[in-house]
Amino acid sequence: MAAEMIDDEYWFKLPCEYFDKYCTVYKEKRPNICGDFKCRLLKKFSKGKMDFTELKNLIQQIKSQKRRFYKLIPNAKTHQQLQEAYLSFLKTNQN
Repeated sequence: MAAEMIDDEYWFKLPCEYFDKYCTVYKEKRPNICGDFKCRLLKKFSKGKMDFTELKNLIQQIKSQKRRFYKLIPNAKTHQQLQEAYLSFLKTNQN
């Protein structure tokens, strides 16, 4: 699984390449962290720093932006292709 360094710590790159509406590697051997993972939004909500309505609205906004993104860059359907597709999009749509 791809990882990246953020603030001197290793993190899995998101979105996870094995996630497609749900985890696709439950039957495979996978890192223990997968079951323990909580995104930053879930952590904020769990600590009471964000209420449910705010969380729900933000998630809906993110999903909407994701749909818009894939309409603009349809060939970016996998994590590996994302950067290549984005750079191609920028080159094609410079103006």
